[in-house]
Amino acid sequence: MKLQSSLALIVILAVPASWAQVHRESANGDEVQARRGTLQAGGSTERKVPQIPLLGSAIRTLRGVYQPEKVQDGEKLPAVCVFTFSLRRDETALQANAKSAVRVNPDGSCEADFEVGQPPRELIDWAASLRERPLESQTVRTEPKGQDSEQAIEASNSERLLDYGPPGFTQSAGYQTSWFVDPVGIVVNSVYTQTTWWWYAPDTCVVPQSGQYQRTWFSPSGWSLGYENWINGATCSYTASYATNIFVNNGFPLCFGGTVYAYYWPAAVWGGWDGTLTGQFAWSLTGPSCINLLTPQFQLVRTL
Repeated sequence: MKLQSSLALIVILAVPASWAQVHRESANGDEVQARRGTLQAGGSTERKVPQIPLLGSAIRTLRGVYQPEKVQDGEKLPAVCVFTFSLRRDETALQANAKSAVRVNPDGSCEADFEVGQPPRELIDWAASLRERPLESQTVRTEPKGQDSEQAIEASNSERLLDYGPPGFTQSAGYQTSWFVDPVGIVVNSVYTQTTWWWYAPDTCVVPQSGQYQRTWFSPSGWSLGYENWINGATCSYTASYATNIFVNNGFPLCFGGTVYAYYWPAAVWGGWDGTLTGQFAWSLTGPSCINLLTPQFQLVRTL
């Protein structure tokens, strides 16, 4: 049995209910409708994926966990497969490009084929250019609502610790960038999330510092932003910068006018208590069969 070839999900961690909610629902209904109508918020600069090979790449069949369709935040989400990617403290970057449909196995697990490798500096720099203007961006400092009872950091010192870090702790940072590419190599939309944190193994409580979120869409081919939500938060064990987005194209040229929805549900990055950087990218495409011409790609990069 096969899922639709347009469905896939890279997920590492579940979203905890205890997240400190710093920024949420950055676009209300009226704003979203205005963006759909005018398309002025999207970028008009054409960004093409360069033909730069990944280092040490291989086509890998990765097993995941099947999740049935569900309703979340009022949106009906299709069935997905959950895959895991992360970087240890001594690893700098990885990229995963989907190469097959998601397959559901008789035992209830799921799998898909990916090209997985290390992006060279030129490819990392190119992905960073997606965040250059004319992109919209938002940045916020993580400010947890409360202090975990196990955390050995004085709440009264939180501002100083956000800037400098507690004695003996190590600062780490990283981000994920995920995007869809059309058949001629143009990036039609993208989502970037970033987190910076302090950690000290075996102490299981992290000290959050900041998070960032940006998203883009390519207006000339008809794309607009339909929905967005960003949560920047932390628990004792990890920090997270977590975005969910829907991009809409009411007249995608490759679909001869059919409406296409591109879901990033979510695009997220997590900073762990042991310095591990974990990326999360869940995607779905709905619309005519032409949606199979769009390819999802994912990049996870450690900066500290």
